[in-house]
Amino acid sequence: MTANVTKKTTLTALIAIVILCLIPMTTAAQTPSAPPQGKERFNKERFIKEQEAYITAQAHLTSKEAAAFFPVFREMQQKQRELFMRHGKLSRTKPQDNNQAKRLIKDMDNLEVQIKQLQAKYHSRFYNVLPALKVLDCIKAEERFKHETMEKMARRHGKNGGNRGEKNGGKKFNKPHGDKK
Repeated sequence: MTANVTKKTTLTALIAIVILCLIPMTTAAQTPSAPPQGKERFNKERFIKEQEAYITAQAHLTSKEAAAFFPVFREMQQKQRELFMRHGKLSRTKPQDNNQAKRLIKDMDNLEVQIKQLQAKYHSRFYNVLPALKVLDCIKAEERFKHETMEKMARRHGKNGGNRGEKNGGKKFNKPHGDKK
């Protein structure tokens, strides 16, 4: 069971990393020109509004509860985003030897622990503004929203990453160390 919880936690963290990393990257890359035909640009403000509306509806928050909850929630997400960005940067690092690889793994593990500790800290803060049952509903709604958002992105870009023209669904993978092919 611990392995399943760890897999689920890791998968959740990776999904959150992808979503939260897209927000600053896509907003920074936006230019005043029109998006290519058939392509829609990422809109951070719209994403936040949709996320908050989804959580509000799914958790049955009143307007007063939402007004108390979302400032704390947004604060948590900002701090998570910073950790996710650091984790993403580390995950793109290619170590040159075993010692560097061990250090990289340790650093990534430490960041994942920090992410979970941050979530636990903010979940406790949520109890100050919402009853525990509604906090749980909000947490579950956020997970569903992330999952549905990832599914929409996958459908929009096709099952294999759209027409990026690269293998592995548009993703570039480093060859494993020792693989000479």
